[in-house]
Amino acid sequence: MENINTILKTNTAELHKKLEQIGFVDKIFNKSLTLEEYKKLILANYIFHLPLEENLKKISENANWNIQWKIPFLEKDRVALDNFAIPEIENTFIPTDSYEALGCLYVLEGATLGGKVIKRQLETLPIQMNYYGCYGEDNTAHWKNFMQLLSTHVDTESKAAITLSAAKQTFEFGIRCFELATLKR
Repeated sequence: MENINTILKTNTAELHKKLEQIGFVDKIFNKSLTLEEYKKLILANYIFHLPLEENLKKISENANWNIQWKIPFLEKDRVALDNFAIPEIENTFIPTDSYEALGCLYVLEGATLGGKVIKRQLETLPIQMNYYGCYGEDNTAHWKNFMQLLSTHVDTESKAAITLSAAKQTFEFGIRCFELATLKR
């Protein structure tokens, strides 16, 4: 079987690109993102993570996955950004087993890996950032450990198909969350 990281990266590349475009990637990297746009990013991530993390915690309770849940960091950012209201969005994808959970976490943990880069680009904004860079200096090591976990657990083509489907559904949900928070506000 092809490496699960390669399978996921190759087969979700277009969804990843679309999510980045909605998420102001150009403004982040040319350092023109405004504080109001940053608020929209935090809101998008909040409504993206909230329903997924609640379910993922249940699935991972007995596993030793070493996941740091992001809602506490996003809540700190939300409070610092004037306690903005959180709109509800229907999540049509709820992971039900460990392979779906790992596919979902591939997207969420990948976002965290990118968050360290984003934080460096946004240092000029007058706000303390908790969500972006929440793993601190352990960010890259954590990603490598997560990818090892994926490789260990997702070791057959049928498991890979379940994990890939979950990653795609997670990206699609993320796109809907980001569209709600960034395009319609």
